Formats: sequence, structure tokens, C-alpha cells
Amino acid sequence: MKTPLRLILSLSGLAAGATAAASLSEAEFTRVINDVQVLPVEASPVPAKMGDRISGRTAVSTGAQSRAELRFPDKTLTRVGANSIFRMDASTKTVDLEKGVILLQVPKQLGGAKVRTAAVTAAVTGTTLLVEFTPDGFIKIIVIEGEVDVSLNERRSQFRTLVAGDLWITRADDKTGLPLPVQIDLGRLQKTSKLLNDGEFTPLGNEKQVQEALEGQARKKMDGELLNTSFQIEGRGRNVTLTQGGRQHVNGVGPGPIGRPPGRKAVPGQKKSEGAKVLATFPSKPINIPETTVFDDQSTINTFSLSNAYNSVAGGFVPLPGATYLPGQDGPFGDYMFDDPQAFSGIDALLSERASWFVLKGDELYISGDPSVESAGGPRNLLLGATGEFNFTATPPFAETGVVPGDHWTLDGNTDALMVASSSGSINFDSFKLTGTTQNVGFFADGPVSDVNITGRVPLALISLPGGSFEASAGQDVNVSGAIIESGNIKLSSRRDIRLGGHTAGPAKLAASGSVRLQAQQGVKITNSSQLLRLAQLDNPQVWIEAINGNLEVIEGSSVDADIVNMISQRGDVRLMSSTIAAREIKARVFDTGGTLLLSNAILGNGTNPSNLIRLYGEGAGGVRFVGDTTLRGDLVDIAGASVTIDPGSRVRLSNPAGTTVFSDAHQFNDGMNGNFTGLSDNEGEGGPVDVVKKPYSNRPGY
Repeated sequence: MKTPLRLILSLSGLAAGATAAASLSEAEFTRVINDVQVLPVEASPVPAKMGDRISGRTAVSTGAQSRAELRFPDKTLTRVGANSIFRMDASTKTVDLEKGVILLQVPKQLGGAKVRTAAVTAAVTGTTLLVEFTPDGFIKIIVIEGEVDVSLNERRSQFRTLVAGDLWITRADDKTGLPLPVQIDLGRLQKTSKLLNDGEFTPLGNEKQVQEALEGQARKKMDGELLNTSFQIEGRGRNVTLTQGGRQHVNGVGPGPIGRPPGRKAVPGQKKSEGAKVLATFPSKPINIPETTVFDDQSTINTFSLSNAYNSVAGGFVPLPGATYLPGQDGPFGDYMFDDPQAFSGIDALLSERASWFVLKGDELYISGDPSVESAGGPRNLLLGATGEFNFTATPPFAETGVVPGDHWTLDGNTDALMVASSSGSINFDSFKLTGTTQNVGFFADGPVSDVNITGRVPLALISLPGGSFEASAGQDVNVSGAIIESGNIKLSSRRDIRLGGHTAGPAKLAASGSVRLQAQQGVKITNSSQLLRLAQLDNPQVWIEAINGNLEVIEGSSVDADIVNMISQRGDVRLMSSTIAAREIKARVFDTGGTLLLSNAILGNGTNPSNLIRLYGEGAGGVRFVGDTTLRGDLVDIAGASVTIDPGSRVRLSNPAGTTVFSDAHQFNDGMNGNFTGLSDNEGEGGPVDVVKKPYSNRPGY
């Protein structure tokens, strides 16, 4: 089986490193360049010089433009870069890197050693590697030859094996998992790293192993398993830039002939290039595009070649690598896309409905126009992911020459589905338009404080997919205001709140032909004349709304118009106030764990006609309470609660009093002290009280 395809980054001048020696009882300075200090335990620093020996828990520090080399009796070797501090621990065979960069070489068959930073430990046996720990909390490991197992200090059972050429970067405070490595150009690293400079240091003695690693990379390039990119990391840190050639790439310049990724089936009728002309376009997993990337009216998303967009690092339009995700082969999406098997737990069933997805990932992505999609020979399903914010807006952060923004993306026949994902940021849809026909579209923001915000002012935000579906899921809140969503089916879910409408941006309108489903772990609030309604006059959608731990509110002139409406709060209130619910069947329920079903100035019925069924169940501590005038137009009306109360001065107007039954042990109405049930006539029931059937709460029918 071929090695998974990876893109190769070019590293220039990197002096980073890491790992420990098999025997760390004593080391001798074999090279001292400029300012190198020995830091004995509980003693003042002393300058180091050639031939000095250190032992025990002694530390070594280097100043600017300074380097050092130490050799151990078993021929383990450590080189220390500038502005670095490392400490030996002979008892545990561990090198602690407190800051800076070291190179560590451990001869084979010497029992192994460890390099430890604030968050990560690298276990080394017969390996040469570089380890860097930056002041801003990033850890970087590069394996020059051999293999290294890296693990989180707080999760030793979870580890990742790195091989020759692997570059691995993580944050010291990231405890969620172990990121994937990328391959770097070992030949360029060997030529530019100061810790590998034969002019300053004697040869490492691992020339054979390094040559084998270089030859292995060359073979993979020839086989199409590795692809040279324009991305480059210069010196220390993690800042990614582009080579001059990458910067000069302009719109309209595309890649040459392409081959198919290894392990993938060939597309019928597509020719594969031969020999050195083969350019392997996709890795097995997506390579992260650094900093900010903007897709505008000039951009192209090519699902079987390099895409084209503006990138802030490049300062212009550049070719962007993607990948092909096969849900049936590549495992859970969270693990595949963001190296976190616990992330995006609800998306896998949705993605597995389609055989393949084109995947593109970056730090921060903008859709600021109408990028064309070219899917001939590639997947027709797009999956665009960001580690940070994902934005749809006509005002991108760059007003550079060549950037042509717009406020409308039209999905045509080249696209069957579009999924947008953010692992830690929010998805912001700001006064933008996304239109299509039968496409399925999803917005998934998975971070604990990530929102999905669909908002507009002038113009309104619009998502229109008349024959398709739309789904939004947020790790925190879903907010829709000043926006219209039209689709066959609409689903919104959040780990905190869902809010439709708002006084600043205006109401929300959700129109569906099949179903509207809202589920929040906390509360659902529909306000400011927002609407949930039929997409077309003859449609009969079902509306299902659930608040798990908070209140469900339909208030401030908002309305629902569907065939069946079901509203549930498990641990809060259901509040229908100054609102209209029109459906053939209307149900509202508060569970017995608490809460009250509250109604005021609400109209429930099938438009101007009675509903077949209205069922109001207040099974919480507060029961059912009418706190203002309410109209119930229903042939059959069931009201159930431990108490059913009509506040003094309030009326509940019934279109069919004989078909109304109240199941309660405390009937607090029509008693001269509370409000009354009244009839509903042409003049809206100005008459006196009417009788309803009264039964015990325990006799209520099933919801």
C-alpha cells in the first residue's frame, strides 16, 4: 500500500529540534559559539568553554547568535540553538526544553530517551530530530531520520508516530488531541539550518540514514505521493510564507496535467500523465492554508485540481491544495479534518450519504463573491473548513488589487452539496445571498463558544434552496435575524440557544415545504415578528421546536404557519405571547421536571378555520396559565396541567367549547375569582363564560 500523499513544505534556515540521550549522566561541550552559559542547580551561571563537562540537573542557556554542541559518553549528541534553555535529567533519561530549539541525535540500540516540553513528550530511539518551543507557546518537532513517538504529557496513552521528513506543530495549551504532521523538504532543511551546518559543526555521523530519508522523499515525488508546494517556513516559529514563484501566481494560471491520488479509483475516461509530469494534486488529508483566504468573483474551486483564491500570506491569488474525503474509508470527519475524533459528532451520518467530498481547509476563510465550481472529474460535493472564523460577506478584510468581491454565490449544476465547518470559530453570514436549487447546504460551527450567525440589514441575508435542504449547528448559539431561509427542509441546532429575530437586525423568516426543526440545549426564542411558514401555498410542512434546559418563546408578533406544529420545553417554560400559531394540529408541552405553559394575546388555530387538534400540556410545576386574552380555534382542545389557571381579567375564547376538555386537579377559572373560558363568535366572543369538560389530571390522554 502506498504511503498517504502529503504536500511538501519548504523550510528555510530552521534551527529547531529535539529529543534526549540514552545516557544523560554527563555531557562534554564539543562546540561553543558566542554566549553560552552553564546554569548549575542553586549556583550562579558560568560561561561555558570547549571541554567543560556538565552533569545531573545542570541547565545550559544560549544568547543571541549563539550555539553549542554537547556529546555524551554513549555518543548521544545535543546541539542548542540561539536564545535557548535546556536541562538534563539523568535519572529519567530526559531532556527538558524550557525555550528555544535543540537538535538531538540518539544512536540506535541505546535504550532510548525523551525530550519534554511544557505539554508534549517525544520518545526517541535511534533518531535525529529538532525540537522547538516558542515564547508564544507553540511546539514544533521535525524528524530528520528515524521515528519518534510524541504524546501529550496529560494523556500519555495517546500518541502519534512521526517519521523522517515529518513536521509536527501544536500549541502547549491544546489538550484536545494530536495534530497531523506534514512533510517538509529535508534537502532544503539540510542546506539552511544552522544546527545542521557542517561549517560550524562536525558531521553528525548519520549520513547514511539521512541519505536514505532523502532518497525516500525523492521516490515518493516520482510516484506522485509527495507534491512540492509554494509554502515555506523561514527560520523559527510557524509563520508560513510563499516562495517568489507562488507570489507571482495570478488568476488564470492553472496547474499542468494531473494524476489521481494514490489509493483512489480512477475516473472513467480520464487520462493519467506519465513519468515526471505526474502532479499528485490531493493529499489523503487536507493541508491547512495559512492565515486568511478570500474566495471572490475571480476565484475557482476545482475539485480535481488546484483551486484559486486570494491569500493574505501570499499577498495575491495563489493555487490552493485540497483533498478528497471518502466517508466510508477515511473515518469520522472530525478526526479526518481537524485531528479530533470527538469533534463534529453529529455530521458523520449526513456526510456518509454521499460517497466523496472535495475538502479544503484554512485558518480563516471568506466567501466574498461568486466563485466558480469546476467539478468535472472530481467530487460534486464541497466541504470547506476553517480552524477559525468562516465568513460570508461582500466586505472582505482586503481591498487589494485583483480582489473583486460580491454579495451573491449561486450554486449551479456543478455542485450537489455544500458543507461549511469551523472547529473553533464562528460561521458568519452577513447580508449575503446563497442561492441554488436542489443542493443540500450545512453550516457547522463546533467550538464551545462558536456561533452560527445569519444576519442582514440592507440587504437582507438570503439562503434559498427551494428543492434542497439547509442545516445549521453551533457549539454555542444559532442567531438568525434580518434574514430569509427558504428550503425544502430546515434544521437548526445549538448547544446553547437559538434566536430568530432581533430588534437590531429585524425579523427572521424560515420557509419550508417539508419540515422545520429547531433544537437547543438551552432556549429557543422567536421574536420581533419572525415567521416559520410554508414555502408555497400548497405545502404542508411540519414544525418541531424543542428547548432542552431553557424556555421556548414565540413572542412579539411572531407567527408559525404549518400543517403540524409541536413545541416542547423539557426543563423551562413554553411562552406563547402576542403570537399566532396556525396549523391543522398544534401541540405544546412542558415536562414534569418544572416550568409553566404560559399563553397571552395568542391565537391558535388553522388560520381562520379551526384546527383538528389543539393540545396544551403543562406538566411542570406551574401547570398551564393564561396570563392574557387567548383564542383557541380547535375542533378538539385538550388542556392538561396539575393546575390550569386563567388570570383575573383574562379570557380564553373557544371556537368549540363542547370539544374542550381540561384535565387538572386545580381548575382555576370560571369561578368568579379568576378569568373565564368564553365563546368565540363573529365579534370575538364578547359573551359570558362557557362550560368546558373538567376531568382529573391523571385522566389526561397521551400527548
